[in-house]
Amino acid sequence: MAQNIAVLAKDLGLPLQVLQYGTAILLSFPLAAIYRTLPSPTNTQKPNQQLPTPPKTIGSVSRLLIGDASTTSAVRLRHIYSLAVTSLLMGNLFSYSLFAEVLSTSVIVWGLSLVMKHSEALHKTDSTNSRIWFPILVFAGALLQLASHHIRYQVWDTSLPDDSAPFLILSTKLGMYAWALYDGTRPASELGPEQISRSIHETPSLLEFLGFIFFFPGWLVGPAIEFSDYRDFTRLEGHYKELPQDRLIPTVKLAGLGIVCLVLNLVTAKDFAPIVLTTNDFYLKPFWFRAVFLMIAAFMARCKFYAAWKLSESACTMVGISYNGVGPETSEVLWNRVENVNVYDVETAQSTRAFVNQWNKNASNWLRQSVYIRISPPSRDGRSVRGVLRSREVANFATFLCSALWHGFRPSYYILFITGAVLTTVAGAIRQTVRPLFVSSRLLGNFKWLYDIASWILTQWCIDYVAVTFLLYRLDLSLLMLRSQLYAGHLLLAAGLGLMWSGWLSRGARMVEIHLRKGEDDIGEEVLMNEAAESSKMGGDAKMRKRPVG
Repeated sequence: MAQNIAVLAKDLGLPLQVLQYGTAILLSFPLAAIYRTLPSPTNTQKPNQQLPTPPKTIGSVSRLLIGDASTTSAVRLRHIYSLAVTSLLMGNLFSYSLFAEVLSTSVIVWGLSLVMKHSEALHKTDSTNSRIWFPILVFAGALLQLASHHIRYQVWDTSLPDDSAPFLILSTKLGMYAWALYDGTRPASELGPEQISRSIHETPSLLEFLGFIFFFPGWLVGPAIEFSDYRDFTRLEGHYKELPQDRLIPTVKLAGLGIVCLVLNLVTAKDFAPIVLTTNDFYLKPFWFRAVFLMIAAFMARCKFYAAWKLSESACTMVGISYNGVGPETSEVLWNRVENVNVYDVETAQSTRAFVNQWNKNASNWLRQSVYIRISPPSRDGRSVRGVLRSREVANFATFLCSALWHGFRPSYYILFITGAVLTTVAGAIRQTVRPLFVSSRLLGNFKWLYDIASWILTQWCIDYVAVTFLLYRLDLSLLMLRSQLYAGHLLLAAGLGLMWSGWLSRGARMVEIHLRKGEDDIGEEVLMNEAAESSKMGGDAKMRKRPVG
């Protein structure tokens, strides 16, 4: 069947990957409709039924494989459905050997999680640091497995079909699961609010774990969901107890947005292709034209990702796992629990950090949980612990480096992620220094709208400047694209770093703040003098009116 897909893609004139992704996404909608007809867990359990307490030790083989007595048949059926349909899709769209690799990797990680939890039960007095081997081993092992597929396609033989997509999602899910299970063995006082909400205290059965790994709406393009969300959803626990049945409108809205983005990308794919930025004719255009063209081309390229993610989120909404409760301010039902990207927030971002936080959010969450907070852990008050080896800058750079490794080994990827790490640090420092001048000052406050527009344009252009290299793959093409922009982004970064390291950024801001305060004091004194003069004049006029005539 996988060979038939390749032949069909060739006959249609489509890239094989496009046909694979498109087929998986489109089939997720009828599969979601069937999933909704499965028995509900709330209807298969009697309200007053007393369920036995799950044993704390490893227990029986049956409990390990399919769950204990608290797991109803309806919940097991949900796991089996996802495992069955995803195995068929993966085997037919890619190959059954690929499915076997994903399955065997998942079983190994599940087995290691049993070993880790069993060691916890046997050695309760041991420090949790003795169990940190588990998440580190899983995180590193999943990345190495993914790297082998990247090397096979990106380095060894580029003519081979790219089969790394399922392993991108697999590595994300396994990493989040491993760290959440490890956090479940730690005292709450050592964890941040995010870690507490995602921590896992009970090792799942093999069936439940495989249902999580092979959850059909997001096995290929995401979203990579948290295990805690999957468990609550399949059991209809937590906030899913109030899961609304009417999900047609949000499903259609997300699908509609995905289709609009897909059409935009297809219509403009040729005229605004990133390769145009590398041509000699394009270099002869005025700089302002090249800069604007870059931003348009980057937006149209992003539409391809928007389309895939929003259609996948639409299927997740149709199933119900996207449900995120009710908004406290609007009292509207929210369907953004597994949102991968917020299109509006990305396109209107006025800072690099805001852009990154809203782009591929589930992968960013995986990197944050697996890398960032492990290097710069949050303190009790929510701020990061500072230090030479635990600084935010080190954590930020390590996160971007792991993100580059996750995407692959094309040289252009490292231009993006290394430059992106520096850009995030420099832009964040400048924003923290400059923005308060417009927010707190009465003199500059009237011009904050100009600052907002300028920061939006500069943020979008800087991100597009480095992000388009990701789409060009090759180093020579990336350098030609950067040349078309006169390397302006790197020159701005060099200037920003110089201001930061020299201390002129903070000193300059302080000088401006002093002048602003002096100007505000002068204006205040002038206002008081005018008010006093006006009051004196009004008092004199009153006396003249009271003086008797002749």
